[in-house]
Parts: sequence; C-alpha cells; structure tokens
Amino acid sequence: MSYDFWLASSCETCNTNHVHFEVNYTSNIGPMFRHRFKDGIHVINNENANVGGRILFDLLGHFLDNKEELEKLNPTNGWGDYEGALKLIRDMVKASMYAPNDAVWTVYS
Repeated sequence: MSYDFWLASSCETCNTNHVHFEVNYTSNIGPMFRHRFKDGIHVINNENANVGGRILFDLLGHFLDNKEELEKLNPTNGWGDYEGALKLIRDMVKASMYAPNDAVWTVYS
C-alpha cells in the first residue's frame, strides 16, 4: 500500500485544477506519522496550505526531535525509512509555503 498526496487549488477563471505538489510514497512509514498524530498523516487531509503547512511543520519538528525513536520504526522490508520520510515532510512543508492559501491537501491511502 501507499500514500498519495496532493496539494491542489481550483481556478474559477480558467476552470481547471492546479496541482502544486503530488507524490506517491510507501505507507510503511505510517507508524512514524502515528508516533506524533493518532490519525497519522491524515490529519492534513482537506486542510488548506496554511493550516496543513503548520501541521507538517510541527511533524517536521517532531521528526527532528525524535530521530532515534523514529528510526526504530523503519520498516523491516526496506520500503521507506526515517530519512526518506524526513525528506518527504520537508518537501511537503515547502510546498505548503509556496502554494496559494486556497490550495487544499488530499491524502489517500
């Protein structure tokens, strides 16, 4: 299984959706997200770029403060790891910073 993440906004003028960030990543890192949030990374689902970005920034701080503990959650099958999850979170924080505030996060798993 995997996560699909999108940060997108709708343009009423041109009647299209603009995707500001899109990635697929292994859900094997889910326990790392649930280490901080009971509902895992789904806490950003349907949040706008501003709110989602703040949540992700909090998650980033949690990852940096709890590296050793989170590394113990690296999946044994080798699909995903702490370093990859950290990079993903950094990329998502950056996307939130540069996307228009009406952009909304969508998380599928």
